[in-house]
Amino acid sequence: MAITTPQSYWKMDESSGDAVDVVGGFNGTNTGVTYSAGKINNGAVFDGGLTTKLDLSTTAFAPTTAVSFSCWVNCASYASRQALFTKSDGVGNTTSVFSFEVGNTSGKATMTLFSSSNITTTTSSSLTTSVWTHLVFTYDGTNMKIYINGTLDVTTAGSITMNSITKATALGFYGSYNLLTLNGKLDECGFWSNYALTASEVTELYNGGTGLQYPFLTTITMIAGTGSFVLTGFDAVFSIAYTMIAATGSFILTGFDAVFTVTGGWINATKSAVATLTTGTKSAVATWTTRGKNQ
Repeated sequence: MAITTPQSYWKMDESSGDAVDVVGGFNGTNTGVTYSAGKINNGAVFDGGLTTKLDLSTTAFAPTTAVSFSCWVNCASYASRQALFTKSDGVGNTTSVFSFEVGNTSGKATMTLFSSSNITTTTSSSLTTSVWTHLVFTYDGTNMKIYINGTLDVTTAGSITMNSITKATALGFYGSYNLLTLNGKLDECGFWSNYALTASEVTELYNGGTGLQYPFLTTITMIAGTGSFVLTGFDAVFSIAYTMIAATGSFILTGFDAVFTVTGGWINATKSAVATLTTGTKSAVATWTTRGKNQ
């Protein structure tokens, strides 16, 4: 299945400057954040300083009855409370909307949603320090869930309609609270307003530990059917920048001097054979024919 398009997505692939939102255009205004090797390409580096942050629109992120936030995080310590993505001034329930954090409970991840009161949940498992960890926080109007590395860690029932207010919003920083700043790296941050990612979408985002970057086109599974193909990955363009070379009973993809593309109406091939298609650690298997058909 295709992963639902987020409201905003920050790849953190910059080498300097603001963090670009490649979906919604709500770029993170950079104060003190640097970039270095991340989970996928570059990632954003926060030094824990009280002014190190990526400031975001105070009005754009306004979930009410559902929400999701996904990111990769890498910190040397989770012993102290650190913000991942928040919309809050830290004063109270009525002046906050959401908070996704690590270290609120030492070593763990926490999600809090606010109205006149709040609902919150914290992982039962602790996070491993100094390695990249995939976190996904979701709320569907009934249950709060936190996933660690693609696996559901905690589910907490709760009912809330989040505040609809204008407040400081930031990545790696607790709104306008000037405390709880992140001391570590963030990468591949996605935000879904009024949508709760499903377990299968979380699995796809984790991608076996490799991660997946928007526009989520990397992993495609192709399964041979009787005289046709079944596409069970994403409903978008799939490209492999490798040369196809005929080998015994199969195609082997090597080199980088040709492009093979699968789009909606597919396929153009010259030989019926089993092909193993590999792009880095991503792979798919299909039986190729000369027939073209929409699946």
